[in-house]
Amino acid sequence: MKNHFSGCTSLDEAKALYRKLVMQLHPDVSGYDSTEDFKAMQNQFEAFRPSAEQEKFKGEFEQWRPDIFMAVIEQLSKLEGIAVEVCGSFIWIGGNTYPHRAAIKATETGDYFHPAAWHHKKQLWYFSPLGYRKRSGNELGMDEIRSKYGSEFVGHKWEGANTLTA
Repeated sequence: MKNHFSGCTSLDEAKALYRKLVMQLHPDVSGYDSTEDFKAMQNQFEAFRPSAEQEKFKGEFEQWRPDIFMAVIEQLSKLEGIAVEVCGSFIWIGGNTYPHRAAIKATETGDYFHPAAWHHKKQLWYFSPLGYRKRSGNELGMDEIRSKYGSEFVGHKWEGANTLTA
């Protein structure tokens, strides 16, 4: 079996590829019985270790928990009328979140994410990793965050705070 992460040189690069491969190989969306391929990819990702001189955020790498990350996304994807977007290590929730605010707050995050928080300027809910610490005073817009950290939608996309697209 091909090692999907052999060309990755950093955790961010491996995470971006991981998110892309999950969307392709997960048995619920692949269109074939991809359970073995998905498990192999998952094991490869968990075994991935970037070279020390290229790894900028070693502490974040040590804390990365793909099992919890996917469990949070699966819980959120069951809610009707919302959009789930993964940008870097953050999970953003948009769309018609008002009827689901209690369920979003109650999402089980294990020991990886802070509890769900509402970002009043972006009008979105988000989950941030426990190890995350804001390092600058700059407030990035969602377009800037998407271009800097990459973006994958689970289900629908949103246009603005409360508008979903198919």
